[in-house]
Amino acid sequence: MSTTLPLFWHLSSNSKADRLDASVKLVGALEQFQKNFTPFAPESSSEDEGEDEGMDTDDRPTRDGLDGPNASDVAYSVRRLVRGLASPRESSRLGFAVVLTELLSRLDTVSATQIISLISQASQIHGAMKGQEERDTLFARLFGITALIQSGLLFRSTPLATSSTSQCTLKDFQDSMDMLLGLQAKKSFLKEPSYWSLILALRALASSEVEWKKEALTWIAEKVFIEDKSWSPEKVGVTLVMQGLAVDVSWKALLSPTFKNGDVLISSNLNNLAKILKDAEIEDDSTVAAKSKSPAAWKPQLHFVWNMILDIYFPLDPNTAQSKIPRASYPEFFKVAVDESLLSPTSSDGRKLWGFELFRLSLARVPASDLPRLFTSNFMRSWVNHLSKPDRYLHKAAKMVASSLPPIVMANPSAGFPVLLQLLQTHGHFDRLTRTKTVESLLAAMDVKGVEEYVSHLGELAQKPKEEDPTITRVWVVDQFMSLIRNGAVPKSDSWLTTVLDFLLLHGIFGIRKKNEKHSNRWLHVLPEPAFSDEARSACQARLLLSLAELTTQTTLLKKDDKTVRSTGCASDGQLWMSKVLSQVLELEKDSKHVVRLGMDDEEDASLRDQAVEVLAMLKTLRPEQKEVRMGSELLLTATLLYWYFNAEANNDEDIEICITSIKRFFPASSSPDKKKKKKEEVQEEEAVSGEDEATPIAAIVDTLIGYLEKPTVYLRSTANQVFGLLTGLVDKSTVDLILAQLARRDPTQEDEEEGVDDVEEGAESGLESDSSESDAISESEDTEDIEEDLELRRKIEEALHISGIQAASEGSEDDDSESEEELMDDDQMMQLDGHLAEIFRSRVKEKGRGEAGAQREATHFKNRVLDLVDIFLRKEPTSEYTVAFIMPIIRVIMGTGSDEKQLSDKATALLRTRFGKTKEVPTTVDLPEVKKTLTELHTIAQKSNSSDLRDTISACSLYLSRILLSDAIQESDAVSATYLASLCDFANRKSSHIQSSFLLEFVRRQPRCAWGLRGDLLELAQKAVNSYRKCQIFQFFQPLLNQVANTDPDGAETLEFIAKFREVMFSVISEACDNKESLTAAQVKELLKLCLLAARHTRRITPDVSRQQTIWNVSDLSELLKKVRTSRFKNSTSLHSVCQQIFGIIGAEAEGEEADAGGRPTQAGNEKKRKAEHEESKDEVKKARRKKVKKWKGGKETDP
Repeated sequence: MSTTLPLFWHLSSNSKADRLDASVKLVGALEQFQKNFTPFAPESSSEDEGEDEGMDTDDRPTRDGLDGPNASDVAYSVRRLVRGLASPRESSRLGFAVVLTELLSRLDTVSATQIISLISQASQIHGAMKGQEERDTLFARLFGITALIQSGLLFRSTPLATSSTSQCTLKDFQDSMDMLLGLQAKKSFLKEPSYWSLILALRALASSEVEWKKEALTWIAEKVFIEDKSWSPEKVGVTLVMQGLAVDVSWKALLSPTFKNGDVLISSNLNNLAKILKDAEIEDDSTVAAKSKSPAAWKPQLHFVWNMILDIYFPLDPNTAQSKIPRASYPEFFKVAVDESLLSPTSSDGRKLWGFELFRLSLARVPASDLPRLFTSNFMRSWVNHLSKPDRYLHKAAKMVASSLPPIVMANPSAGFPVLLQLLQTHGHFDRLTRTKTVESLLAAMDVKGVEEYVSHLGELAQKPKEEDPTITRVWVVDQFMSLIRNGAVPKSDSWLTTVLDFLLLHGIFGIRKKNEKHSNRWLHVLPEPAFSDEARSACQARLLLSLAELTTQTTLLKKDDKTVRSTGCASDGQLWMSKVLSQVLELEKDSKHVVRLGMDDEEDASLRDQAVEVLAMLKTLRPEQKEVRMGSELLLTATLLYWYFNAEANNDEDIEICITSIKRFFPASSSPDKKKKKKEEVQEEEAVSGEDEATPIAAIVDTLIGYLEKPTVYLRSTANQVFGLLTGLVDKSTVDLILAQLARRDPTQEDEEEGVDDVEEGAESGLESDSSESDAISESEDTEDIEEDLELRRKIEEALHISGIQAASEGSEDDDSESEEELMDDDQMMQLDGHLAEIFRSRVKEKGRGEAGAQREATHFKNRVLDLVDIFLRKEPTSEYTVAFIMPIIRVIMGTGSDEKQLSDKATALLRTRFGKTKEVPTTVDLPEVKKTLTELHTIAQKSNSSDLRDTISACSLYLSRILLSDAIQESDAVSATYLASLCDFANRKSSHIQSSFLLEFVRRQPRCAWGLRGDLLELAQKAVNSYRKCQIFQFFQPLLNQVANTDPDGAETLEFIAKFREVMFSVISEACDNKESLTAAQVKELLKLCLLAARHTRRITPDVSRQQTIWNVSDLSELLKKVRTSRFKNSTSLHSVCQQIFGIIGAEAEGEEADAGGRPTQAGNEKKRKAEHEESKDEVKKARRKKVKKWKGGKETDP
């Protein structure tokens, strides 16, 4: 027994793993004991071996009969396990019940009668018990009976191993069930677990082979249904289980009068069932016996009967036999038992929580066809109310319901559209009401077919809206279309995207005369009722442009010749989305019988459109080699033409003409066959025009794109970026200059005035009277505006005078002089007048300030957009000869930004660091003078800049330019060396220089070969540096220099020659520091000695000749240096001595008075001296600490000792 006792303690552990481990060991040990035990007949007068410590200690006769057939450890364990069920200690009840269940399932020497007797004796209740003790005792009885049921001992048909007596009888079953039913009568909180154990017993009984099965089931039916007429959810569970087990009793008689049929789930019984499941009283005219006893306290967990009902409606095994009685459908049951009961307006929050949880459980099991029927009215009202505000009591539960929908739709895509329809059609704008993204997440979880159904539904809803104001519905529909296109998680297909674009196009710029069922646009098959209003049409136009802007930036995978190619702004067939929309516009224009184009469309407009269409047709005939230029040209012209269709008042005819002319100049060889004879004349005229006007086609197009960036529309800005990205290969110097001109800093408030002046000058040069009259009109209009502003100011002042009781001079009497007016005003009136006038002038200043601030803000946003063009060019053309031209203008942008333009500054900084600091490609053909000039300007700025971020950015750009000049195609190392040498001189000689050591150190690391050429200058500047700190920083440049260059020197002669000079300079500097001529600290000297150590190692690596090493390092000078270090102010810095000793060891020399090994490390004797020196140093520090003055207090005054 000593081997099993320790295991009982671990059964009470709070750790589940510890409990299971102890359970396995205990059951295994007891099973082994029983296997080795020989049964015997127990003596009637014998007593138990003892009781467990901590439990009851009274000796008890062995009337339970466990000792004879079982080993002593087994008998003791069974008794202790039963008694331990009542223990309040930690988790002992769980651990003891598990072991008892497993042990009883393996023993064939114990009867159910014995265990029931033990349970009954161990769970006796007497009057002296406290409340907690009584509770523990009742739970012990519940756990004991449950262990008996789950072990199967209560339903064994085989006799005991030691006798012919049966292991269980009908009486044992009845006694155990009486104990369970008695528990639920004593404590309400034990009702549910007691009936749950009863249901376990019923299922185990039904699957057993005992002779008394039928009698036991009949007895249970009488006990539960006849002796107790009250109804509860637990009793409903027993009913469902016994009916599922096909117990042969008269169910109609047992269930009446509460239920009018033998099945509780038929439609006529749902109302009473709902009340029972809600724990509400049932009112029946025929009887009052159906009233339930006082219900148990509410708990958040669902009752087990709900899962039983779900299993009946949706069995896990599809072959499970169903009742022959027709039941109500699950949606009907849900509506009555959940929606109209648990989720009714008068229900408590606790019961609504049950309703939400039941909805979540139902979602996972209800077929897709029945899902929409679960979104009932009461459920949706409660769900929306609790989901809309986070302070609602059930907000978290409502969020759990919302989060459970997308996984259901993802697992069953066919359920997506029906669910979405319930959220939107029946209950309004769900996401807007609840402030969530539930609909958006559902759309992302749907498949393409579901999205297509959703799009069709939205379109039909907009065609014939049901609301009183159809415009509201239609605007909401087009907003939903826009969100579908923008949401990257929604699966895209050409089918529904084309459907959306056709809808927006048709109702945006066309009016429908009559339907045309044969047209490719499906929305023309039905007439909208009523017709679209101007507001709805404007919404369609705006959303169409936004949709095209979004689609233009989206990437599509195209399959060509078994290859997958990424294409931007295209459908799956490779055609641009804008081209598809334009084709639909042209097709609808031809169908004048059914639709009419809204807006003016004169002959001049038609001619311009025909020219654009002709050029677009020409672009489709070009060779595949010109794909990007062709796509860029097509996208530009198509986008401009569409914008012209949707904004006729914008007057962008000039933009279309520029696009047409420039594209024709791009592809002069693609003229139409009818004009071949005039080809030479056109080319000559074009050359003459280009001679007068130096603007190239790409410059003209980029100028147009820059104009698009200034317009407040996402459509044009997105188009500009995409078109420029396709045409970057054609960019020339004039184009670059045009882009850079937009980054120049100027006063935005003066731009309009300058434009007006330019217009006047152009009019004067033309000499036309019409122009002069226009300029006069402009000046007159400006004067008129000034007069209006003066009149407004005068009106406000007069109003202030009236408030103060004074009339304006023009309204007063002419006979009244100023003295009479002054007499009318006292001091209070004067103060009041001053306040009004101050407010008038203050508001005028604010209006002017707001105008200037708004102009400056727009200018900043415009530069941000121009930087997007620069980024596109640098990303797509990293080897262009024009990349260098962007560096200085962007640097000036960074330098010129104010505190309110941080976004612009950060964007420009990130652009330079990304496109120049991280790029691996450099141009091979550049303007050398421009590159050299830019490099010099960068270093000049770095020497004066106070911003560390700007210096880091300049460093990245400087290294980029150095890579260009040092590339194999250019090889201009002298310019790089001269520029960096100038910065190095500034760093070394000027104390106020803003150059940081990292700026120069990065150059040494990135361009070591070029920096190697400055080694002599570095040594010289290191000696002449303005202070010791700068001197040490310059010396640190040699570490990466030696590590990188020395490894690439073929014969090492150049490196050894430099090391000799380096050693001489370093020894000189360290010697001066020892003589107090240099203010170097011990830490700085140590860093210098480490550099010497590094150089010594490179010396030994290059030449193995020891004599040559010692010649280079001049052992006598090294010994003299070591003596100085030992005798100078560094005599107590033993780390310096150690580094010097290592240098001796590396070159194969030996320092005087100290020994070292071949690696330069001190020997044992040297270490002994080092320890003594450190000891002396510590004694000196103690003496200095003792000599410190200690101030004393005497007579309230502070005095020195």
